[in-house]
Amino acid sequence: MYKHTTKLCAISLATSLIYLPMVVQAAYTDCTAILNDPNSTSSAICHDGMSDLPTDWTNFELYGYVSPYTYHGAPVHDHEGSSDPSNGGTGVQPADADLASDSPNGADPGSATTPLYGYYDGGTPYDANDVTTLNDDFIMFRMRIDADPRTAKEDFETHHWNVLFDTDNDGYKEFWVDINGGAFLDADPDELRILYENNSSQVLTDDDTAIVANFIACHHDTVALCTNSHTRAIEIDPSDPDTDFYIDIQVPMTAFKDYNGNQLLYPDNIVGFIYATSASDHDPLQKDFMEDIGCSGYICATIALDFGDPVKPSGEPILFFANKELVNQDVYVIGEDIYLFVRDVDANQDPAAVN
Repeated sequence: MYKHTTKLCAISLATSLIYLPMVVQAAYTDCTAILNDPNSTSSAICHDGMSDLPTDWTNFELYGYVSPYTYHGAPVHDHEGSSDPSNGGTGVQPADADLASDSPNGADPGSATTPLYGYYDGGTPYDANDVTTLNDDFIMFRMRIDADPRTAKEDFETHHWNVLFDTDNDGYKEFWVDINGGAFLDADPDELRILYENNSSQVLTDDDTAIVANFIACHHDTVALCTNSHTRAIEIDPSDPDTDFYIDIQVPMTAFKDYNGNQLLYPDNIVGFIYATSASDHDPLQKDFMEDIGCSGYICATIALDFGDPVKPSGEPILFFANKELVNQDVYVIGEDIYLFVRDVDANQDPAAVN
């Protein structure tokens, strides 16, 4: 079951100016291995996860959660086709690089949610005083696309399906989770890359030196080569020849480290996401992205973007002060309304309810 709620409450401010400082949390652990890729020029400490086992996909819904991801308080329903205004300048074709929402006419947003996310703690809730409780935690992403991303083998077509992370609320990506379709020239399997670069750009300086972890990526796990796959593709309605597809991604939380092996993302940290597609190893926003995120075309690479709503990966409820557009705000003036943004993935309420 998908569970989600976002609430907005207004409080009148009549007597004073309020300043609300941002709290930043940081903690560190060591990387578990060094990437053993003879073709890599990376100097980063990196985890070679090509033999790592994924968690069972059912664990997210049975013992964790899966929830629509939201933008300004509402689930995202992306436009489709060549008229999609949220694109990186090269258009959204082919259709397997087109983020979808079950459009009624192939263009306007439909009723289906485009991006979802989830979490599973492995049965051991995270304890900040015991970093080993992070070792069995997985974060999960689901994106709906307009056409079949699968090849006739076990790998994906030659595109990139991406999730960008903003972990410090500066409008720029720090992590990029990337299904690198066709990574090995149509040899099975493909690669799920975790890339890290903390600078004022959405584009990587060098994708090879940015890799901090990699995992097996297949569109199914029914053959020996793909039993460790951390990705899959799901045909939503097999009876419909024009059906949309889901692409699912799962990543162990221990993969989100910097070049020196320091853990940078924890279940109780606040993070925002952008779901996107591309045909580039360096530019994750080259094709389609989930919403009007404050840019269009090639300019997206160089400016701070409006990532989706902030969440805690663990699903812990989140509350912050905002403006009426549900954007974080920490300064108000006398007479201005104060808005409180509340998100709780366990609350079974209408996701469109904003009061």
